[in-house]
Amino acid sequence: IKAQIITGTVVFVMIFLIGMVVNKRAYQYPYNVKADYQYEFSPTDAKIYKNTINDNKIDLSKVNKRFNTAFIEVEIRSNIAGWVFQPEISMNAGDVNIFQNLECRTKGKRYINISQFVENNANSIEIGTSGCNITSDSIRLICYENNIEAPRILILSPHPDDAEISAYGLYASHPDKTFIATITAGDAGSMRYDELYSDSTIHYIKKGKVRTWNSITIPMLGGVASQNAINLGYFDASLKKMYDDTLTLAKSRYIDTTDIGLFRSDNCTHLPDSLSPSSTWRSLVNDIKFLLLKHKPDVIISVYPKLDYHYDHKYTTAALAQAMNESNYTSCKIWLCTNHLPLTTMYPDGKIGSAISLPPYFDNEPIYFDRICSFPLTPKLQSDKMLALDAMNDLRPDTQYRNTRASWLLFKQNLFDKLYLRESDYFRRSARSNELFFVIDGENFIQPDIQDKLFEE
Repeated sequence: IKAQIITGTVVFVMIFLIGMVVNKRAYQYPYNVKADYQYEFSPTDAKIYKNTINDNKIDLSKVNKRFNTAFIEVEIRSNIAGWVFQPEISMNAGDVNIFQNLECRTKGKRYINISQFVENNANSIEIGTSGCNITSDSIRLICYENNIEAPRILILSPHPDDAEISAYGLYASHPDKTFIATITAGDAGSMRYDELYSDSTIHYIKKGKVRTWNSITIPMLGGVASQNAINLGYFDASLKKMYDDTLTLAKSRYIDTTDIGLFRSDNCTHLPDSLSPSSTWRSLVNDIKFLLLKHKPDVIISVYPKLDYHYDHKYTTAALAQAMNESNYTSCKIWLCTNHLPLTTMYPDGKIGSAISLPPYFDNEPIYFDRICSFPLTPKLQSDKMLALDAMNDLRPDTQYRNTRASWLLFKQNLFDKLYLRESDYFRRSARSNELFFVIDGENFIQPDIQDKLFEE
């Protein structure tokens, strides 16, 4: 009897713990996972094909060979396994194998990224599902053509590491044509190195210095020349303040200074002194105007303001829009991304190596874009991107690892994050088989009515 009681207790505890994990996984999303994603493609440059899934295969033989980005619009419903594990769609054709994860309990209209198959001119794709079912054989193929042959690329990175998170694969594929301008020094945030520097002022100077150095050296891992990466030295978390009060010098949040030369002077290359850099909105716009006229980019990477909650990200794009207006520079494509989706830090769902597709979006007013570009990353490029992210000090565990107790707490946090599928680290979220951008023509980007759509909350 005693053995039965012990066995029963152990079984009960295991069932309770498994139930707790299932509950945490299934109900962690801050939105209705059974609602349709709301995207409108007809006003864009999409070519839309009606198609079907027959015997778990999709025929692509009629898709025009010029397309390099494509999605299938499908109706999905999770099964019981999809409450415990994130549902997965697997796709293969020849040597190309891609998988994409969805939310636990997902149901409704979703978009599966099949860009690499279309780009490789596959005639058909074999589809597999795990944790879910595709509930309708009728699907739509949404296809886009993007010309990315040897473009001149300007990347506006709000903070050190944003360029790597969103576009390392892109710039490492075109290193000779890329210029990376990091807007801020990254001198704010948590006291990650308090075990080394107890004085907060010294700590944040050191933090800003090492992140500035990261932003101008790590692009070299992707082949970008040292003279083609610069940090403008503006203070982290200051861009909205600069925008709201254009007449006052913005002060660093944690360092008692308004002198952006503290970090800007660490660059290997410099913008002209005649720009008279200062911690003001006017100075930032002038800097971007100079970069536009000097490098004449065909493609500009920035952040989609409506799809990112960080103010520095939003106002980096606002400064770009003003600079383009003032310099009348519109002969380019604006590629917009998101690193901080307001709806959930889980996006993109799934594991390292899986595909990134369209983010969850439920507003009746569709987001604006002319095209979508899914840029493919080979397995080697994914590994290189992972190494570049690991070289970013602020993305790694901080110096608390020197303390045994802190190391245990970090292990426990990582364990429960994995159990509850709530990992929000950038390694999981950005070391993927593609990078995703919403593309807007330069002439459209600067239109006031379109600007309103890009920035509306």
